[in-house]
Amino acid sequence: MTTRRHAAGLLTIALGAGLLAGCTGDDGPDDPTPSASASGSASASGSPSSTASPSPTLQDRSAELLDGASGLEQIATTKARSGSTFRGATFTFYRLTRSDASTLLVWRVTGGPSSNTNDANVRFWERYPVLVTGGKEYSVVSFDKENDGWSALSNPLLPLKSGAEGPPQSALYPPLPAGTSTVTLKSPWFSSVKVPVTDAPTAGG
Repeated sequence: MTTRRHAAGLLTIALGAGLLAGCTGDDGPDDPTPSASASGSASASGSPSSTASPSPTLQDRSAELLDGASGLEQIATTKARSGSTFRGATFTFYRLTRSDASTLLVWRVTGGPSSNTNDANVRFWERYPVLVTGGKEYSVVSFDKENDGWSALSNPLLPLKSGAEGPPQSALYPPLPAGTSTVTLKSPWFSSVKVPVTDAPTAGG
């Protein structure tokens, strides 16, 4: 299930952990332009819409960032695939939180002796973890960066040092079905792993 949205609309979603502030950076000159539909439905082929998306509306999310950066508790770990540029690294997952509007995944990478972040450019949205549950797959939400093509709605991963933990990462996904308790994460980056799902707190507490 690959979901497309315009940047301005997505940035109005309450992201909970508030860790997506840098989602529009980290471009590379050799990045491919993914083949995707501009609609909200899944599409295995086609091309991005030729209609430019509106520029995102910037908001002060510092309070959410501070709240989201505290109290991270490990819920699952897995090793990087040997064929990935992350080889030797460890992925630690802290949060997979669903609401009726979206799902937020938060993780961290500890670098291995051979790992780097070439695989994690936000333009490579097809390589981002996929949530698998109930026979369906949920891909990261992506948005049209106007002249730069489609990108994952995620903060770009910073360079890794061997043995050092990177900062918390996050990416936004479509809402999982209500009542989902566990999903399998799969990606070219790491070995598949099951992680528990929690529901986001409601406005009433």
